[in-house]
Amino acid sequence: MKTYDTLSEAVNDLVQRGYGYNFNMKRDCITCLENGVDLQPEEFEIDEIHRFEGMTDPGDENILFAISSAKYNLKGTLVNAFGVYADTASAELIAKLGSPSGRSQRSDGLSQERNAWMKEHQHHSSLAQPISNWRLAMSATLHCLLGCGIGEVIGMVIGMALLLSNVATIVLTISLGFIFGFALGMVPLLRAGFSFGRAFKQVLIAEALSIAVMEGVEVLVAVNTPGVMEAHVTEPIFWGGMMLGLAAGFVAAFPVNYIFVSQGIRHQH
Repeated sequence: MKTYDTLSEAVNDLVQRGYGYNFNMKRDCITCLENGVDLQPEEFEIDEIHRFEGMTDPGDENILFAISSAKYNLKGTLVNAFGVYADTASAELIAKLGSPSGRSQRSDGLSQERNAWMKEHQHHSSLAQPISNWRLAMSATLHCLLGCGIGEVIGMVIGMALLLSNVATIVLTISLGFIFGFALGMVPLLRAGFSFGRAFKQVLIAEALSIAVMEGVEVLVAVNTPGVMEAHVTEPIFWGGMMLGLAAGFVAAFPVNYIFVSQGIRHQH
């Protein structure tokens, strides 16, 4: 089995070898992000497993699975960072990922990686209770709120400082909200070794709709709150309107994130 120095090197090489789809873990199966197909444990095979230690913390590991499904003619990768998402997996899925599947040709290295993953996952699962979808959705929405909020505040401040029109200020605010929202979503993936393009694609699939909903509602509330657009950044009405918009955006985006989490389109934070 081929070996790699970094996660990004492994992912890029596997993509070149035909493993172009992205898989995420759900409770009892894995799901293909691009087409929404759910693969039950008996419907896919694990062709390769690669382990990578964290750059700053050796205990912060990522496991890369090269997965294929003859039934659906799919080949792709699953990156499993130990944490809350892996701890929600069923015993059947853990067994599939951690024990040999039906293929006859398996290298000793692959078996060793499987055993190591199984042992480590069982250790993590024994220490943590399963995390509910509500909690995961709350975490994802708060993450979006932070990125969008930073971008919007900066956009409003710049717009007022440059005496831009309301329309120009709104466009700037929305643009910076998207930029900061995407940036905060991509940072942990880039740190894990993802290429920029792959990290962007992952965030685009998992978070774009949530960010769009949050941005739209926040701006609508801020614009329609009397006095906010005319207020100076030092006036309480300005910050009150921004906080009201952020709260409304959070409420609007939470159901979107809950649906995504429930469907296995999980946020890697």
